Amino acid sequence: MLGTRIILLSMSGVPGVEGSAPEAEVICAANHDIPLFWLLPFTCEDLQYFEVAAENDGILSHSGNAKYPVLVAERVKLLDRLEQRYTLLKPFISAGDAELLQRWAQFISKLLAPVIAMDTYELWCNSSQQEQLADNILEKLAMFDDLSSQNASNSLEELKQKGIWQEGNQIALAGFGW
Repeated sequence: MLGTRIILLSMSGVPGVEGSAPEAEVICAANHDIPLFWLLPFTCEDLQYFEVAAENDGILSHSGNAKYPVLVAERVKLLDRLEQRYTLLKPFISAGDAELLQRWAQFISKLLAPVIAMDTYELWCNSSQQEQLADNILEKLAMFDDLSSQNASNSLEELKQKGIWQEGNQIALAGFGW
């Protein structure tokens, strides 16, 4: 099986804007699934679709004009959302998860690039139901978008019941190598 990486990029600008070709640098990668803390600061509005050419090389296969999901947002907005969501969730998460989330936020805050993007190309290519990847991402983002002080405990419990928030699982929550 082909390795399936999800890549978090720091970028000099927003990709896909006409006439721009922002510089990008890989800041970390995850294997086989998107770490939950990577999604936490994004919103549904940050989801974009990138068009790819047809591919069938025996490893990767998709039709022409296919589109895969990419999350893109300004780092400053991500930091604000991450702080707000951390504040809402902290009373309800374990001390270990709270410390890990704080370390993740510090890592993101030290980046200098103005834009952060999450590329899901390999995950999308290796998905048996490519069209559902964006829906799965949007479902999780919608849960974060709906967080409020009144429902944070219930939202967290729902994430745990669905196996999305894997308490104490540092790789599932924040990935590795950052």
